[in-house]
Amino acid sequence: MEEIFCEADPEHEKQFRDNAAAYREQIADVQSEIEEIVDNARVKKILFADRFPFLYFTQEFGLDYDAAFAGCAGDTEPSARVIASLIEEIQSENIKAIYHVEMGNTKTAQMIQEATGVEILELHSCHTVTSKQLQEGVTYVELMRQNAENLKKGLQ
Repeated sequence: MEEIFCEADPEHEKQFRDNAAAYREQIADVQSEIEEIVDNARVKKILFADRFPFLYFTQEFGLDYDAAFAGCAGDTEPSARVIASLIEEIQSENIKAIYHVEMGNTKTAQMIQEATGVEILELHSCHTVTSKQLQEGVTYVELMRQNAENLKKGLQ
């Protein structure tokens, strides 16, 4: 993008390059923040009561995971066996949170919360935003900072 903007409007190249460098720095900062959270985490596993678009994320940060649905499956209701398995993991591994994706169905997370008392937290895949977030101009970095905060809560 940086190169395209610079080629399209050479008169503002310095501004484009400065802005791009500043944004790369913000992304690196949030990456470091998440790495530090995971490095200092009591548990290094996230559980999802939802579809799971975070395979690369967990690999990047060295997290283990389990989820009600593999990948971004179109399923809407997990089996009783899957729910029981997630509850067992929470209890046996003393996990403090169950996650869901933005705009996801939290029904399964609420059932698990009722059975275990865990906190329900959101991890944002950064694939979609609400119309309100779009109007407010929410950025990738802001969404990832929210993710960092929710990881910090859930991995304690």
